[in-house]
Amino acid sequence: MSDLPEETSKEDEKEPPADEEHEEAVLAEEAVEEEVPPKAEEEDFIPVEERVYTVPLSPIRAGRGYRRTPRAVKALRRHVMKHMKTDRVTLTKEVNELLWKRGIKMPPRRIRIRAARNEEGEVRVYLA
Repeated sequence: MSDLPEETSKEDEKEPPADEEHEEAVLAEEAVEEEVPPKAEEEDFIPVEERVYTVPLSPIRAGRGYRRTPRAVKALRRHVMKHMKTDRVTLTKEVNELLWKRGIKMPPRRIRIRAARNEEGEVRVYLA
């Protein structure tokens, strides 16, 4: 009676992928996941010299209570620059987290670190 075309559902329009095509897509996705390179920064850094220091951060507490931890980070960098005789210092995530553990107002009074230098003169600071 009605001249309206039959309604087709969206499910009918979609054709399931062929088994071969589906397998190829899965294999391609797995290949992409496997090709993730390891951390390049850790592989490139080969230490030539390592030293262990206990850095006093108590002079930081002489100032006002606010913004002590950023000053402690700067003091730690200055200490390592002075003793390792370089201006290229990188703190690792663990050292940074230890400094910031108690917030911006209460950094630790001292921190024990291991400073490692590579051939190019770059220094990385790790926890001892």
